[in-house]
Amino acid sequence: MVSLILAVCLVVIPTPAIPSAETKDQGREATLESLLTQQAATIESLNTLVAPTATPMPVETELIPEPTATPEVTVIPVYTGEFNVIESGGLVFKLPVEVAASAEVTTILPDDPNMGWPEFALLARRAVSFTGYSIQNHFHTPVIYVYPIDKLIEGGLIGATKATELQALLSDLAHDRQTAERLPFLPPFNVR
Repeated sequence: MVSLILAVCLVVIPTPAIPSAETKDQGREATLESLLTQQAATIESLNTLVAPTATPMPVETELIPEPTATPEVTVIPVYTGEFNVIESGGLVFKLPVEVAASAEVTTILPDDPNMGWPEFALLARRAVSFTGYSIQNHFHTPVIYVYPIDKLIEGGLIGATKATELQALLSDLAHDRQTAERLPFLPPFNVR
């Protein structure tokens, strides 16, 4: 029995050899190394200084200004048609009958800053709406809003910004309001 135990101990059991195959992790590492090498080459090429090319010197030429015509001042004739006089709470204006048959002045309460965007909240104002407005097909309802300018500026927010822009625009006599890209107005579009 002892010899049998010794014989079993001396027997060598061969272990199978695992072929050296590329694992998924090794493939990812190779791809990452390739990308890092490409990035390093790109960064290096961006950092490499390129010799400046010769730029021809500009030749100075004298520009002789062409005489410009003085723009003609358009004189708008004074309206001589009929007016309807609109009076309401100290607001008085003449409404040409060609514009509308009549107008009504109403008071709009101050906007509640908690109902929407607080920066667009406006103070109490009057609205002049028209009856028999001469332009029938229009996107917006024709209305004129009348704001107390001092209170509007004191209130800050969008009203103060627009009032200040409008005052600057009206004080600049050289500004062509006919070709202006944008003009300040209140209330902002889609906000009442």
